[in-house]
Amino acid sequence: MPDFMESLREEIDKLQGELRADARFRRLESLWNVLSMYDADGGAREEGRSPTRLPSEARSKSLELAQLFLRNRSGPTPTREILDHILANGGEIGGKDPVSNLSAMLSNSEAFVSNGRSGWTLRVPTVTDYAEMASVAVNGLDPASRIKESAFIKSRNAVSMEVDQRLANLFLHKFGRRGAEKEMSDFRLNFAKKLSEALAPFSNIGKS
Repeated sequence: MPDFMESLREEIDKLQGELRADARFRRLESLWNVLSMYDADGGAREEGRSPTRLPSEARSKSLELAQLFLRNRSGPTPTREILDHILANGGEIGGKDPVSNLSAMLSNSEAFVSNGRSGWTLRVPTVTDYAEMASVAVNGLDPASRIKESAFIKSRNAVSMEVDQRLANLFLHKFGRRGAEKEMSDFRLNFAKKLSEALAPFSNIGKS
């Protein structure tokens, strides 16, 4: 039975990993997550619903513990090891089969990537991700705010607190987790570059 259960989990992880390449499936996962926040008992009442969920606070804590654990890992980590870490640090995974429940939680989060039998890794930003997020951040500023932020960056060699919070929120929205220090540093550099590019066409206005 243990071998069968492990094979079953691996097959589920593999299939979920393949399905997550489809934007419609990722959208469905997001809707499941939102719905679970309003589902008082977390029960899967309808066919096709995800399995029993932890209350949002306990769920968030467990996912955060998993993220912190994987940040210090050099490669994929099995679900069982992640579960042991969560439980050892005050987290909670309910149900009769906590390994399968944790696997479902990780699959339903944008923060994690399934590597089949090898286990899980954190989803990390690519060069394209940084460029896209930086463009969104710049486009979210009106012309006056762009000029003001550019002047702030040139004088302080850093982004303003208000913009930094926007960047943090964009990262959280895209990856389902807070950015690590190095990730946010790279994001700020990409933002400053995109902002400079956006203002470049106007830099010579008024000059002879």
